[in-house]
Formats: sequence, structure tokens, C-alpha cells
Amino acid sequence: MPIKTLINTAALEAVSLFASKDSDRFELFFVFCDVLPDETRLVSSNGEAMSVYRLPQKNKKTGQFLIPVDLVKMLKVQKLASCDLSIEGNILQVFRSYSNDGDHPVCSLSSEGNFGVFPKYLKLFPQEISWEQAEYNPEMMLKFAKAAKIMTPKKFRGSEEEFHSLCELCQNGEKPALVRAVHDANFTGVIMPYKNTIYDQRSEVKIDYWWREQSGETTKEAKGKI
Repeated sequence: MPIKTLINTAALEAVSLFASKDSDRFELFFVFCDVLPDETRLVSSNGEAMSVYRLPQKNKKTGQFLIPVDLVKMLKVQKLASCDLSIEGNILQVFRSYSNDGDHPVCSLSSEGNFGVFPKYLKLFPQEISWEQAEYNPEMMLKFAKAAKIMTPKKFRGSEEEFHSLCELCQNGEKPALVRAVHDANFTGVIMPYKNTIYDQRSEVKIDYWWREQSGETTKEAKGKI
């Protein structure tokens, strides 16, 4: 019996923004689909940030599989707002929403080669929030804003992808921070803070002493011109 679950195309597109493009971990090139009895979760990560979208529904059979990111483009061509995904063995099939047995698939993909174990994503979520300030990659923040905008109703969308109008950042010091979409409780994520970022206690201006790590020691101040 195949694993079959209903997928929201916009949710798949939003989550797929975080799939890795340059990681040496093959499984991060895909969107991870976790089919549970009462909901289906779409997960992707590039190693620096992770997004999760929860789709409440009743699933007859549970399981996990990887979805190729290219499927997003295929669904846009078909203009499907949602679809049924069915996987059996190495074959992933896409059906129109609420399809019946015997219906013809919109497309079929071979999942052969989808090897690798996706990270245990639940362990990446913080158990508690310290609200201690930290610094984060602005490119990842922009990805969260873009993903949240895809899932945000048009009446709440701004003209630009402004993070603070679309997402809430729960800062957590040196630990992973939680990101939540303002207008969609089913979309959450995690972002890792920058490392080795120091705040000058006198001026409270952020100073990144990157050279300390590279030189292995604190260098003396140079005298005169360089």
C-alpha cells in the first residue's frame, strides 16, 4: 500500500526555499516529507536555517520520504494549488487533490538515489527561549520573509518582503532561535546565530574579531602605517 498525503503547493514552495544548493549532504537538496497520523510536515534545511510547515490532515499510512525541489516548478506549470503525493517503492506520483484509486497521475518521478538520512529536525527546535540578543545572517532572514509572504493572505502582504511585518524572531543567544510566521501558525523555523560575535561593553557596538580566530593569538597593535 503506498503512502498518500495531501500537499499544499504554496507550502511546498515556501519550505523549498531553504533546501540546500551547495551542501555536501545529499539529503539536504530535497524537501523532507514526514507523514504522521494527524498531520503531514514539510521540512527543509540548508544547515544554517530550517523551515517546517505543518499540514493538519488524517493519513491512513505513515512514513517519510524526500521530495525533489524541481517538483515545485512542475506543480506551477500544472497550476495546482494542492495535490496528492503518493510514493511506493522508488516511484513518487502526483495526483490531483482528493484523487480516487484508478485516477491517472499528473506526473511520476523516480526517487531512486534519494539516499541519506534527513536530520532529526525536532531536536533542532529550542526547548525554551532566553530572548538574549544575537546576530543572524540577513540572507536567511530574507528567506524567511519570502517564505512567509508566500503563505500570507494578500490583504496582509506588504509591498516588500519585510521580515518584521511577516515573521517573529524569538532570539535565543548562542542557541538556535525560533522564527514564526505572523499570519500562519503552521509555518515555523529555526535559524542559527553568528558565531564569535562580540559586543564592546563600552560602546555597545558589535565588533567581529574575526582575525583572532585566524591568527590564533591576539596581535599587537601596529605602529605607524601599514
